[in-house]
Amino acid sequence: MRPRARTASRSSVSSWTDASMRARENSLTSSPSTSCHAPSTARTGNDVTLNAAVYLNDPSGATLQPANPLYLSLTGAGVLTVDAAINDNRDVVVAWSDDHFLGHVAQYSTNQGWYTNRDLPMGDALMVSFPVRVAMNQSNYIFVAWADIQGQRPYASRFTPTGGWETGEVLSTAFGRGSSKVNAVAVADSGNAICIFVDAESFASKEFKYRRFLVGQGWGSMSTLNDPGLVGEPNESLRAAYNGNGQGVMAWQEASAVPDGSGGLISIGFNFMELAPSIE
Repeated sequence: MRPRARTASRSSVSSWTDASMRARENSLTSSPSTSCHAPSTARTGNDVTLNAAVYLNDPSGATLQPANPLYLSLTGAGVLTVDAAINDNRDVVVAWSDDHFLGHVAQYSTNQGWYTNRDLPMGDALMVSFPVRVAMNQSNYIFVAWADIQGQRPYASRFTPTGGWETGEVLSTAFGRGSSKVNAVAVADSGNAICIFVDAESFASKEFKYRRFLVGQGWGSMSTLNDPGLVGEPNESLRAAYNGNGQGVMAWQEASAVPDGSGGLISIGFNFMELAPSIE
């Protein structure tokens, strides 16, 4: 990637409070009035058990206790990648890809407990590759995004309480090894969402792209993140977190060759943090 002009001031990031920037994806932090969700796996021979539970905080400071844990036995299939999201109502969604590259989801609510897990509606995607990304808002609108390393394109599926799961939709027309990673997905309280991913044809310079989803309209046109590529070549580790109003921050790392003082060059990593494109 080539260096590009900045689109927002880094100094403005520091004025955001922690409360206003609560991540809506895979939150593993908690306070005395909230809960957290921690998926894990355990293998016995050829069988794998996917463990997931909502852990409730005890105001007295006692050890977190799991409420209604999920122990899902995956006979003959491992877990390639797993992600989870939870909202303030303690609704939970867990999404994972097994070692056959097929996607699955399990959902939880305090009223009904764990729903029967189901296959992720992959559409024409051939695989659900590492990593899978999950986001959920207060109204239990869910987005799951992943890349298909065989078909070499990113995909996303949406769940609504009234319409259920929608067939996975491809997000890019570029076929290539550069389109094999989803960096972030987030959904605002309005139900609008954003997905950020690496997108490029094979052997072309990789670029970070994003698409917004608007309720009633679907996925909008593709846009390019302007900042990654400030001092060198960014890697694919860009991540983003959003609050319920659709405001977010993103962070990434870039490498650049600098003189080592002896006539040679050394590669140095630089970390960046920036305001992310808004969802709304």
